[in-house]
Amino acid sequence: MSICKSFPKIEINKDLKLPKIVFLAGFPDNQTSGWGHVLPEKLASSDHHLIFLCLPGYDLGGSVRPWGYDFDELVEILRVTIDEVVTSPDEQITLIAHDWGCFVSYLYLAKYGSRVSKFVSIDVGIIDLSKMRIKDICLICIYQWWFAFSYLVSQYLGVLVGTLMMALFYLPIFRPVWPTRNERPHVPKESITVDKCYPYYHTWRQVLRGKVPKLKYPSCPTFFLYGAEKNCMFHDESFVERLNGTPGCKAKRIENAGHWLQITQAKLVTTEIMEFLKQ
Repeated sequence: MSICKSFPKIEINKDLKLPKIVFLAGFPDNQTSGWGHVLPEKLASSDHHLIFLCLPGYDLGGSVRPWGYDFDELVEILRVTIDEVVTSPDEQITLIAHDWGCFVSYLYLAKYGSRVSKFVSIDVGIIDLSKMRIKDICLICIYQWWFAFSYLVSQYLGVLVGTLMMALFYLPIFRPVWPTRNERPHVPKESITVDKCYPYYHTWRQVLRGKVPKLKYPSCPTFFLYGAEKNCMFHDESFVERLNGTPGCKAKRIENAGHWLQITQAKLVTTEIMEFLKQ
């Protein structure tokens, strides 16, 4: 099965001499749908070359190959994509990620961290299961297992059957796991398709095979932002404490925000990120 050569991308201020900021979106966003307009406009006006990426098959009109991509493949595709836009082996980029984009970014940083000068992680941090709330573990497992199972069904029985399985997630029995008002996706419902659920499938496939993906703390200055209004958190407090205790790093809890805090609290998040990048 062939692998795509690079992540789908959209570039703004394309000038190889400008400092580069790479955005990596997660589920179910395309290159730009998950960022709103405030942060991109502010950064575009600050003389930066912006590169917006999304996972393979998540772009508008894109299609996902059967069984999607595992994380080793995604990390290598990200490496190739970033290497395409830099001008020298020593040039560094700023990396800003959200959702599954954060997960892939942590894995990328563990292998190719010298390429990144600063990292901004939005809503997904590093989890120590021994320090995580039981409630959060249960909620994450329930919805991720369902999406992973729906994807598995789609590969064996067809996209229609997998889609029907995924739709059952909205039965009242799953109400405790439903996203809060501030967590709902800012994309049309028709773009939330079962074929985009391959990250969930590959995560739990690895876990069930005893190969739990191990995320490492980034070695570069890192800024972690997360929303306060969420059903479950994708980090534990030790991660926040470690960042706030590390020179050049910090973590910030954003009130009145959920999973897409860069949209629901766009001006505040933009201000925080701009201040971090100036340091």
